[in-house]
Amino acid sequence: MDDAHLLSDPLADILAAYMGERRGVVLLAATSEMPLPAPIARTLKEQRLQRVELQPLEPADAQRMARSMLVTDRAAAASPHLAKLSGGNPLLLRELARSDQPAAGGPVSVPSMASLHRTSLDGLAAEQRRALELIALAEPGRLCALERVIGEETLLRLEDLRLIRVSCDSPGAAPGVRTAHPLLPHALRAEVAHLRSRHHLRAYKEALGSAELSDNEISRLVGWSLSVHAECTEAELLRAVAILTERDDLTEALTVTRAGLVRFGTLAAHRALLDTLIALGRNAEVHEHVQAVHATGDADPSGLLWAYRVNASLQAHDHETARAMLPLVPARFERELLTSQLAWCERDYPRCSKVARASLRAAADTTEVVRATVFAMFADCRRGRPLDALKTYRGAVGCIDQRSCPPVVRSSLTSAYASALHLSGSFREAEQVLVAECRRSNLSVKIAAERQVGLGVMSLETGRVRAAVRLFASVAHSPSAQWRNTAQAWMVLAESSLPVPDRTLDPGVVTSIPPAHRTVHTVLAEAVTACGRGDRALALELLGFALAESLEQGAHTDAAIVAHQHARLGLRIPGADLARIEVQGDYLVSRVRFARGCTERSACLVQSAAEGFQRVGAAPAAAEAYAELHRLHQSDGDQRAAARAAAAAQRVLAQCDLLVPAPRQSADSFVPLTERESEIAGMAARGMPDKAIAEALSISVRTVSNTLYRIYAKTGVRDRRRLRRLMGSERPGGY
Repeated sequence: MDDAHLLSDPLADILAAYMGERRGVVLLAATSEMPLPAPIARTLKEQRLQRVELQPLEPADAQRMARSMLVTDRAAAASPHLAKLSGGNPLLLRELARSDQPAAGGPVSVPSMASLHRTSLDGLAAEQRRALELIALAEPGRLCALERVIGEETLLRLEDLRLIRVSCDSPGAAPGVRTAHPLLPHALRAEVAHLRSRHHLRAYKEALGSAELSDNEISRLVGWSLSVHAECTEAELLRAVAILTERDDLTEALTVTRAGLVRFGTLAAHRALLDTLIALGRNAEVHEHVQAVHATGDADPSGLLWAYRVNASLQAHDHETARAMLPLVPARFERELLTSQLAWCERDYPRCSKVARASLRAAADTTEVVRATVFAMFADCRRGRPLDALKTYRGAVGCIDQRSCPPVVRSSLTSAYASALHLSGSFREAEQVLVAECRRSNLSVKIAAERQVGLGVMSLETGRVRAAVRLFASVAHSPSAQWRNTAQAWMVLAESSLPVPDRTLDPGVVTSIPPAHRTVHTVLAEAVTACGRGDRALALELLGFALAESLEQGAHTDAAIVAHQHARLGLRIPGADLARIEVQGDYLVSRVRFARGCTERSACLVQSAAEGFQRVGAAPAAAEAYAELHRLHQSDGDQRAAARAAAAAQRVLAQCDLLVPAPRQSADSFVPLTERESEIAGMAARGMPDKAIAEALSISVRTVSNTLYRIYAKTGVRDRRRLRRLMGSERPGGY
């Protein structure tokens, strides 16, 4: 459905009800410039609808689409102009192509934007046309201000003509006036002369008076002021840049910062431009700009901009250049924080944590406190010390007002807090933090993808596998390459717990993830894929290297995760490596205990791990631990304890939608099915009753029952339904 933002509430209610029944796939297209109908917005917040931000088309793609819309050879020649005029907006491109299709053999005529709405605008009085221009320029314009400038009678007439509509973007917000069609403001703005636009701006700002402005209004007014060379304060411009950056509209933010630099030329304007270039990854331009500033010697007499060159070098993975420039950074806080960042890039996490805490003591304002806290928390999380990270958060951040921090810095703090909660075992609290973030409407593409992956991890580790797969899939086409690759690795892990027919992603995709985006979970996905192919030697090599590297870097969280995966896949772990892993919190401690228990064949350690997993809500890991405990008790001859462990495993597994159990299958404990057992298992999985199997194989029903008992004991399943799902899988162990 196109233009879903134009749906009436009754129609939106019907559509939301249809989506709730999950009868099929619903694809909606809507503009972000207008609010969604309340029922659709509610469905989005309840995560029954996934949001994907569509970026403008590349010029080549826009030309290709334009050629497909035009009918004659001569019309196709207009495609470059059409593509440029549309700015990569497919909706606008469609309207341009529809508006004036040339006759066969006739001259090509590319219409103006206003001609797209000729029928809507023809017949308007001059006063009404001017009023509509002001509304388009100010959109969304405040109703009270527009009533003062335009007058109530003119507004009523425009509403009667269905050219404008009044809406509220959020509860409690001031009513705003928008044009009725999303393309109409583009058409009107393109036709307004420079001085007329400047006059409209002056009148509208006078009508606003001293009213407190929303983020949308600030960014719109600053952009409007710059376009007509009108006055705006440096504070307004810098706030507009922060708003645009938070929305991930970095191209527009760069345009505003360049204009601000020309207009003000202050150190703050230079820093705003450099921040935007860093966010865009234009590291070479950062070096060039700082060199040009230092060549004049006026704007940065104290050398504060050296920090940006260090940051750009770190982003470009040029650690030697960053290290050489660090002494040139004059401010102690910036120098120590960049030193911590360098240690992070070099994967020296203990040093990163130590230096970040030193910079925290040197922090002079709220933003510096939060920035240092973020680095200290992330470093502690990688070191396996999430409880220390939470202590840092509550001690340093709990007593300050985070609202004064830039949005990007606040977002990083939220990520660090959610990560610490997750690793410490506070799954529910971590999920609540991420859900609250996802409900924000102004998340950037990158941050939205990060939050979706985080929620997917929470869903997977609590046993909601199908929900996790949906969340990871929603990031599959994200413009953020980093989080797109991370989601692919997690999706391979999640789908390994589903029957083969239900899997949608080729596991081999993880081998194509570039080194800069590889994480410990990429290695886990590769190891699971290798085991699925029967290549246990490759899985052991991958995990063994990852474990040794994690311990060398002081990344004890990664070491605990890798050791746990070793044990889950039945691969041997050197006891000396296990003894070196030091972690905090029920979740990480339980991972290490499970690995040690499997290596040492200690029922006590495995039981402790199972209970720890169960306490934090990690149902799949708890079920696996209880299943391993069942096997250990069986091998010790303690059938009563084995039965209790098996019952506990089944109780926990019932909380999951984990369709294919993932029993540990080590070389010394896995007993394969005999040929006859495999034959009977296949017949039972196809739904044949014991009597029919007995008749088909000319054996007694009792023999069939006894054989099925042995099959259930070997495979870890308890009924035909689960056996059927297991027989549909072709792997030795899933996530």
